[in-house]
Amino acid sequence: MTSIHSKALGFLKVLVQENAITFQQDRKHNDWTFGYYLNNAYFRLQLAYKKLPSIDQRGDSNLRAVVDEVLDAQVGLANHNEQAETDWENAHKAAEDIFKALAAKNTRRRKGRRRTRA
Repeated sequence: MTSIHSKALGFLKVLVQENAITFQQDRKHNDWTFGYYLNNAYFRLQLAYKKLPSIDQRGDSNLRAVVDEVLDAQVGLANHNEQAETDWENAHKAAEDIFKALAAKNTRRRKGRRRTRA
C-alpha cells in the first residue's frame, strides 16, 4: 500500500467515524487531500471549458489542453506531489482564463441588451 493510499484510507476513516474533517486532519493527510482538492478543481475546470466553447477564441487554448492532460494522467494514478506547484499554478491560470471568458461573454450580453432597449 502506498503512502498516499494509506493517507486516503486514514482520511476516509476519520470522515466516516466523525462525519467531519478538521484542519489538523486535513493537514495530517495532505499527501492525499492535496490531490483530491486539485483533481476536484481540474474536473470543474474541464467542465467549464466544455460549457464555454467560445473560450478557444478568447482564452488560452493551451490551458485547456493542460487541464485535459493532467486529468488524463490521473487515470494512470500519477502523483501530484511530483509537480504539485506546477499543477496548482496551471489550475489557477486556467481558472483566470475561464473568468476572463465569462467576463467577455457577460459584457457582450449586456451590450446586446442595451441595443435592444434603444
